[in-house]
Amino acid sequence: MGIGFKIKLTFMRKIARPQYNRIIKRENAIADQENIIKYDSNSPVRFDIPLEAIKYIENGGEITFFKRKAMPIVFGSIRGIFKGLKGLKKNPAFPKSIIAHDALQKMEDFCTSLGIGMVGYTKLPNQLIFKDKGVLYKNAIVLVKEMDKFKIDSSPSVESFLEVHQTYRDLGTVTNKLAEYLRKEGYGAHPIHPLGGAVLTPPLAQAAGLGWQGRHGMLITAKFGPRVRIAAVFTSIENLPFNTVNPHSWIDSWCQKCGRCIRTCPPNAILNDKIIKTGDIKTCIDVDKCFPYFIENYGCSICIKECEFNITPYEILKSKIKK
Repeated sequence: MGIGFKIKLTFMRKIARPQYNRIIKRENAIADQENIIKYDSNSPVRFDIPLEAIKYIENGGEITFFKRKAMPIVFGSIRGIFKGLKGLKKNPAFPKSIIAHDALQKMEDFCTSLGIGMVGYTKLPNQLIFKDKGVLYKNAIVLVKEMDKFKIDSSPSVESFLEVHQTYRDLGTVTNKLAEYLRKEGYGAHPIHPLGGAVLTPPLAQAAGLGWQGRHGMLITAKFGPRVRIAAVFTSIENLPFNTVNPHSWIDSWCQKCGRCIRTCPPNAILNDKIIKTGDIKTCIDVDKCFPYFIENYGCSICIKECEFNITPYEILKSKIKK
């Protein structure tokens, strides 16, 4: 065991694990409060990637992308998670519940100015809240941010890893800024960071009409394909234009016939048929096969790169399905 690895191990045990344990403690404390929107018996247990990475190094594994330039980005996300959780105490005691049309448009323009590519709205199903977690409101503002195609197409690489985590960090910053914006307008807000978070976001974004969840588990959008990260802000606003119809449901038919992500997944972690891992959430991802390769190869992202919706424009694939 080299000195470099000893430093990493000490870092994980003395700094990373205590910091992340504080986050988990704060999250779980929310679910213990009264009048909280809680998980239900069908909710999944969160597969906690940061915590699993810490365990991996503590158990003797080495991470190839553990580089100095990556750490400020990752810890930028950790700070963002803390900020979002601490900010909940700033919510107004009696938050407003109605927003005017022009004020809603102004809010969306604010999101666009911060680099958000898509905004959608839906009511939160309780089964999408992870076990032992909770949120303050059921009204979801779902935010989608694009990842750079050139960098994702280099995956697995340092460049793709940094792009993913820069997007996590920046999108987390936006959720906190949007929450602050809403509170200044008199509304309650609970930001959910894209790294971890209390809610399973791909099906939430699907419910908001922003795309459709592919076999690889990622949200596929018309604008950006699967090259996106997702976050949400739950709010007291009751009259948001909640989505009722999803025009992207045809993607499921494409995925059933395609199978490209299955064939190109190096650890063979993507299955033909959906299985149930925890709760009532079905998935085609075998996380026991996915994670070891993921953690040893720059966070992988090959399923995003190889997805047909990252290669061929959305409308072309839609026309083929229609034919």
